Amino acid sequence: MPFRVEASDINNRVFNEESIKSMVSILEKKIPQVFLFTSNIRKMTMAKWEPCSETLDNLVVAQLRTDPRLKEELKSNLMKNEWKKTNKLANIFKAEWTPKIYNQTIEVSHSHRSSAKLCDADIIDTYLVSTILAPTKIRDVASQDIMKPLQLLPSIGLAAHVKRLSSGSVEDFIPCEGSLFCGFDSGLKTGLPFSINAPIFFHELKGSVILSHSDDLDIQTLFPWVRMAEIGESERKYRALFTWNRSCLFEAMTVLLPDFMLSIRDSLHLNPERFYMYWPRLAKIRDWFRNFLSSHTYESLSKLDIFLTKKNGFQKIDAGCFASPEFQIPPGAAKYFQSRYKMFSVPVCVVEDLKIFSINVRELSPPAARKLLRKKKDHCEKLRSKPDEALDLLEYCLSDAIKLEALDRFEDLKFMYFEVSHLCLVPVMDGTVVIPRNGNIIVANREQQSMFPALLNKFVHHKALKKLKSHLSKDIFFDQMNLQVFGPEVIAKNMHFSPWPRSWKGKDFVPWNEDSFSTLWLFQFWKEVSICENESLRLFDSWPLIPLKTGELTRCANARYILSFYPGGHNESLHKSLEEKHMALKKRIADEVKREKVAHATTSQIIRPHMENINMDDTDICFIDSDVEDDTVEVCNSGEDDSVDISTTAFTTSDDTNHNNNVQLEVPVTPPGNYVAPSSQPSQNYGFLSSLSNKNLHDIVVKLRGPVLELAYFAKDDILQIMPRDGLQLSRNILSSISQCLDYWTHIVLAGQGMPMLRLDWSTLTDDEFGFFVEVPNKK
Repeated sequence: MPFRVEASDINNRVFNEESIKSMVSILEKKIPQVFLFTSNIRKMTMAKWEPCSETLDNLVVAQLRTDPRLKEELKSNLMKNEWKKTNKLANIFKAEWTPKIYNQTIEVSHSHRSSAKLCDADIIDTYLVSTILAPTKIRDVASQDIMKPLQLLPSIGLAAHVKRLSSGSVEDFIPCEGSLFCGFDSGLKTGLPFSINAPIFFHELKGSVILSHSDDLDIQTLFPWVRMAEIGESERKYRALFTWNRSCLFEAMTVLLPDFMLSIRDSLHLNPERFYMYWPRLAKIRDWFRNFLSSHTYESLSKLDIFLTKKNGFQKIDAGCFASPEFQIPPGAAKYFQSRYKMFSVPVCVVEDLKIFSINVRELSPPAARKLLRKKKDHCEKLRSKPDEALDLLEYCLSDAIKLEALDRFEDLKFMYFEVSHLCLVPVMDGTVVIPRNGNIIVANREQQSMFPALLNKFVHHKALKKLKSHLSKDIFFDQMNLQVFGPEVIAKNMHFSPWPRSWKGKDFVPWNEDSFSTLWLFQFWKEVSICENESLRLFDSWPLIPLKTGELTRCANARYILSFYPGGHNESLHKSLEEKHMALKKRIADEVKREKVAHATTSQIIRPHMENINMDDTDICFIDSDVEDDTVEVCNSGEDDSVDISTTAFTTSDDTNHNNNVQLEVPVTPPGNYVAPSSQPSQNYGFLSSLSNKNLHDIVVKLRGPVLELAYFAKDDILQIMPRDGLQLSRNILSSISQCLDYWTHIVLAGQGMPMLRLDWSTLTDDEFGFFVEVPNKK
């Protein structure tokens, strides 16, 4: 093969170094396949002849290792002509001939140049070749009078590369895309993982396969006698070569392929998972060849024992169950279903191809999984102490929600959540699994959970919150699953689990020995409950939760009489201490999250189940089987579509900057009934609050031991909203509070002092302070 570097009189095509290397590389890969369907080739060598060199430099040496007599025997069997119809009676009774299938294993060794040395038998490839003689359709065509002059041999072959030894050890490889052979490789790719050999007629000018009457119209026009055949002495008929071609390819895919797949299965007994690398995957088939893979092809395959199970090997399709290719099955769910079903360990593409042709497959889908769990009442006992497995099951049972929502199937979505609410699948923070329909299950982030350590058996586990993120934005999810969002109502119902003594409930004032936990808890409490929200505040009317400058706590029912009119009146050191404690809590939670991430990364991999050590692109594997009872899997049928808009709440579970899983429920802020909140933004018209006279008035009221709010526990926005809007409102608030103290709250008991004292100690004020206190409110 001369590669010209300069144009000549013979040919003006010029090859550069890059094109030469590309052609040589392609040829190197093709050489071992030359032996597949040929009879007389024993050895091939590809050598390089350098200019001015007296010797050839071998690049590839390939030779047939299989006994040549096997190929000669096959050729002899094919040439016996036993298949031919000898008389008209034989044409009527076609059952006299049974197609014969011959299987061969061919070994081809090929050595490639490595630097300057050519290694002996560097690679040994094993091919499985199946040949069928005279299947019905092409035997009929070959026996027609119009085709007899062509002396066609109705033989078709399939060949698959099943094994490779490299330097003495077995090498993993992916079978190359198959080609169409006519003795030699035609170069036409089919998309199959194996090659086809057939006596095909190609277009004389284009080199394409003639598959219809119109494919060679140009030949019929230019050379009208080429396609004509003489019948008798005077009759001429058109010879439809496309009929022969189509019959050959159809017979290869319908008659020979099933037997060929069984031969591949048997040849891979040491590594059965590789079998599906030879599956005729419909999505990869070339367009020109796609029509030859019909429903009959896959129906024939579906009747074979070629569906792999983990413990029982290959089984028939009705001996097990497939996982739905639509939905990802987490490992924990796979592990659980293993103990209930015989599951096929097959690529998703196998199930998809069978379903395309409406072949009945038993399929485990999320609806079927929910039905199984409802049927198996013992799942509660089995899963109660296995939160990870339960969480994966929960994720799988809810995995069709996105599809239902996209189709606006509101009623089906509602029923799906209702079904799951009766299953023991929700992990909680104490390490157990619960049934949400039983009630009182709370959705909260880690910081919120830290407020009630006694409720670990009620809090949804943070791992579950992450998995359920897409569902937490739906009101219907909370309604049907009977879950509660952590907030004022949840806190109010569980106050008896808080650090606040039950004996404090109902008391107007209690002296408060501030400790580290209780101050941090109160700081967190006022982050969850807005003092401006009258509805929320009323839930805690009986509980002393409002901190005062006197060191007391007063119950929330007294909020209307508690004074707050100077934004800068908070205890700076206390506020700093609270912020530090809160940041320490966040850091502790962030460290806990990091530790869990590290532990998770080193101990497990949350991936889709797949076959080990096999690269099949995106052909993911369904999970494996177990030797237990084989219940029937039924897919739950959904009802009619309903177009309904699903409202959402502002609910998030994303990690914040401190890696803390926040659950935030936004509620509209409305001030208590006795406070006149500003109608505009909190920062508008509040200049008078920060005045010097207001500061002095604040200091005097604090000195007097009036009920002044300790602002260190509250958010700035809440503080501004409870401030009086103007001087008149301020005066009214002070007079109302002082009157309440004079009439009802006459005494005070401070922390560490057993004896009650008068609440308003006027003796502590100087004459100037008293005069200022009396005068300023009146001026305002």
